Amino acid sequence: MKKNYILFLFTTLFVFATNAQTILFDQPVNGTSGIVSDNFSDGTTSVYAADDFNLSTSSNIGVITAYGFQNDGNLETLVTGVDIFIYADAAGEPNSNPTLPGTGLLELVNLSPSSPALDIIPNGSGGYDIVVDVYTALGSDLTLSAGTYWLVVAPYVTSTGTNRWNWYQATDGTLSQAKLIDPGNVFNAGATSWTSLTALGLSFSSTAFKIEESILSVDEFSLSNVSVFPNPVQDELNIQLHNSITVKHVKVYSITGQVVLQEQNQRKLDVSKLSPGVYLMKIETDRGDVTRKIIKS
Repeated sequence: MKKNYILFLFTTLFVFATNAQTILFDQPVNGTSGIVSDNFSDGTTSVYAADDFNLSTSSNIGVITAYGFQNDGNLETLVTGVDIFIYADAAGEPNSNPTLPGTGLLELVNLSPSSPALDIIPNGSGGYDIVVDVYTALGSDLTLSAGTYWLVVAPYVTSTGTNRWNWYQATDGTLSQAKLIDPGNVFNAGATSWTSLTALGLSFSSTAFKIEESILSVDEFSLSNVSVFPNPVQDELNIQLHNSITVKHVKVYSITGQVVLQEQNQRKLDVSKLSPGVYLMKIETDRGDVTRKIIKS
């Protein structure tokens, strides 16, 4: 497979379906190449890519989707976690980087693949969407004022070339060029501070991702009033929400992040076989997702 520095060619163009509801920013896939953005779990210094987005008004960040590919096609079994950062803008580049903890506006570090806040979705032969539910991960809204920000998404993989996750190229936007930082100079390109992709010899300058507003903040009537009862529960758990909303999928997670129960198209769940304890229930609907804590007595 032909390689240009950290540019990988991918033979098939994937077209990703876009949910038009509450989209704050969208840079679609445009081409078959990408840029490495990974934490290397074998001890090699990590390499991070970042791209900027703009908010026209103050917004609650709900779901972040980054579109990429992995040549081995086994990311869902290989990845051990994902980092997601959002930084303020500093004259056309991020004002900090993941090697400096506590400097980001959002820092989700080593988010587990078993977390209800993370989905790694295979999309064709080798394509992978990394989808992060920010509200679920934080337990609250992340509100950003109008302005420009920078997104970093980096799964944990080994540094073998075909194992790496590559962030797809996108339609080049009107904002600043995407950047890469290689703190340990793994690729010997001297990008030890934020460096634009074209300065590294790449033929594109944007990466593919989408940011959606938190449904909870947009649709208070529908989702903020979702309740589950009885709670604590012994046998049957009921989900109460507006009749106009369709429940698509319900997953119940243990406190260790394991899926212990799931149902489709149901507003009642038989939880009688669960062990007593605290669980997290993610309710996926046609209007967005909501998470509730339940106690099994």
